[in-house]
Amino acid sequence: MSRFGDLATPLSWPKVASSSPRSPLSLRSTKKRIEGWLVLSIILSIVTSLVMAIGPIRQVEAADRALIEGIRLSTQAQRTRVVLDVDRPLEAKIFEESNPERLIVDLQDTRLAGDIPTVRKDDIRLARIRMAYHDKGRRLRLVFDLKRKVAWKSAHFPPLERYGHRLVLDLSSKEGGAAPAASISPSASPKSSSRSRPPPPSTLADSRCHRGDWDPNRLRDTIVVIDPGHGGKDPGAIAPSGLREKDVVMAISRDLARRIDATPGMRAILTRTTDRRIPLRTRTGIARANRASLFISIHADAFRNPRIWGSSVYILSYKGESSEEGRWLAARENAAALAGGDSLDGISLHECEDDDFIQTILDYSQTGARKLGTHAAVRILESLTRATRIRKRNVDRAGFVVLKAPNIPSLLIETGFLTNPTDAKRLATPSYQRKIAAAIMKGIKAHFKKYPPPGSLLEVWYKGTDHRVVRGDTLSELSLRYRVSVEDLRRLNAIEGDLIRIGQVLRVPPTGAG
Repeated sequence: MSRFGDLATPLSWPKVASSSPRSPLSLRSTKKRIEGWLVLSIILSIVTSLVMAIGPIRQVEAADRALIEGIRLSTQAQRTRVVLDVDRPLEAKIFEESNPERLIVDLQDTRLAGDIPTVRKDDIRLARIRMAYHDKGRRLRLVFDLKRKVAWKSAHFPPLERYGHRLVLDLSSKEGGAAPAASISPSASPKSSSRSRPPPPSTLADSRCHRGDWDPNRLRDTIVVIDPGHGGKDPGAIAPSGLREKDVVMAISRDLARRIDATPGMRAILTRTTDRRIPLRTRTGIARANRASLFISIHADAFRNPRIWGSSVYILSYKGESSEEGRWLAARENAAALAGGDSLDGISLHECEDDDFIQTILDYSQTGARKLGTHAAVRILESLTRATRIRKRNVDRAGFVVLKAPNIPSLLIETGFLTNPTDAKRLATPSYQRKIAAAIMKGIKAHFKKYPPPGSLLEVWYKGTDHRVVRGDTLSELSLRYRVSVEDLRRLNAIEGDLIRIGQVLRVPPTGAG
């Protein structure tokens, strides 16, 4: 019962002992007070009901709106990328404003969760990002304050692996007329862009994160990432003598890296240079970050049967392992990675920062990179066959997680089995380790002679190229750059003397780099 008694029944006034009867004025005052309390109680009940009703309405409105779960920034020399991680496809209106320069993105029925990221001070295009709500909170406006005029393009990417929907905005240096305003529909996809079709699989040796419009004045080295297996608290396989896999593969990897670095036009990068454990995602991430043309993981494993011996070369299996040893070894390696806290879901190609690469891999990841990885594996296996004992004369397939970077030709080499006495004895000797490294190097060279990465020195040496003359070019300087003789340049281009013209296209002959 409330403090006011049962309001539904007639009021019963208590009898008050008094020497004199209560005055009518006092009774009227008490009744008015009670009536006031009654009215106030009714008003409070109504207000409470309204508040409780408005709460769910606001929740429904919030659920009705698209959510930007976060904003990511990536600043590179060529462009600044803004990625909006959203819970659904968005319709965005994007347009430019001047004085000062800025790019505006309007998103209807959208709200932002989290903070606006801070722009790097060395970003030459973007100064800062601001946001505000308009139309009573129904429209979110993102304002990108620019340091200069920019060209821009945008696209929506559907969910893939660990990523959800993404609205991607690229800002690059202005190179022409104003970029047109754009409206992105929910059905937009990377394939609807006006980019040219990607190259055929045979040219994908290094199309990852490489645009194809390479500058012959900045020919680059071919990057090979070498991954010594295990490390740190994970010793890998251990021979009866106590020889540890992580030490053997580190020695072989270092020797191989020295050989690669000594080869003109090539450069090696080790995923680890000390005795420490590197997560699988970090290993393949190193290859992507350095735009590697080949990823080689080196191991010296064990098997339950000590009679198993010899070297093997593996590529990633997309359907199933091709041997019992392959199944067992892949399960063992992946279990070791899982115990170390790795994720076994592979590498998302959308972690790469280049949208041309994304388009290429979406079309050719199952054919181009796999074809190149297989070719490299075959060439290396052929070389190992002439140098050491081989378990099988065919490239094997297994589900090694470390090979699950679809954009990079990848392979795994089992240099031998530490559970086999003969293999373990050989792998313990520096001379045999150097022999293995030399055989791998020979196979790598054979692979790149067939498929030199586009835009690399190796491509020029093996395939030749065209060079457009720019101010400051001379025949003698070009002969040094491309490692060809001045006489060969003159003969191939019908040049008499040393005079060349700006804009003239010269054919540079292949040199067949050793």
